[in-house]
Order: sequence, then C-alpha cells, then structure tokens
Amino acid sequence: LRLAPGNPGQPWQTLEDLASGWNLAKQAQQAAQLNPDGRLAKLTSKIDEINTQTLVQAVREGDAVALQLWHRAI
Repeated sequence: LRLAPGNPGQPWQTLEDLASGWNLAKQAQQAAQLNPDGRLAKLTSKIDEINTQTLVQAVREGDAVALQLWHRAI
C-alpha cells in the first residue's frame, strides 16, 4: 500500500516501510545504537536482539525514543 512520496531513490513509502514489525525492530536497533544509555538499549544485552517486543516493553516503560518510533508507526 503506497502512502506518500519517499526519500530520493525511493519514489513511494509503503505501509510496510513505516509500520511492519521487521522495520520497527530495525528502527529500534538504530535508535538504541544512537542512544546507548536509553531504556531501549538497556532492555537487552545485544542491540541486534532488539525486536518489536523489546520496543513495546520500552514504550510501556515510557522511553521517549521508543514512544516516538511507536507514534510514527501508528
């Protein structure tokens, strides 16, 4: 499902680009790398193990970065 124009080289963003589980996990991993002291990074010992369940846990605990990712997907 095409939603909106995307980035250069990507003419359209799709629903999957914004809100799929695999993409949310990827965004959460990237966010944890950029913010290693945040709750999202501290919920697991390895950043590449962060998944959507980790993201949801961080959202429930009020992590600002996780909440931002969650709201963008919604």
